[in-house]
Amino acid sequence: MAGGKICGSKLKKYSTLRGGESTKKEWDSLNSELFGDGKKSVRKIGSGLVFSGYSARETASELGLTPSFFDNATGDSEGILWRKRISPDGRLV
Repeated sequence: MAGGKICGSKLKKYSTLRGGESTKKEWDSLNSELFGDGKKSVRKIGSGLVFSGYSARETASELGLTPSFFDNATGDSEGILWRKRISPDGRLV
């Protein structure tokens, strides 16, 4: 799994008082490059992937990642937001 994997959503509002109009234009351009039109999609950028409109849980599922921890009360990992991942060569990533 080379390249970075991120998930998030396109921001609808640019909110800073610094940098002026040129910085806003640059932000708008990068926001669109990463998240497209804001609809749920997976975009390839370089050797990485951007999961636009996906939650962390949905992204992990799409990548075939399983939870590392389980809640003793429910038997699942619903209440746990942290995960670890082990690469094919055994490294913790």
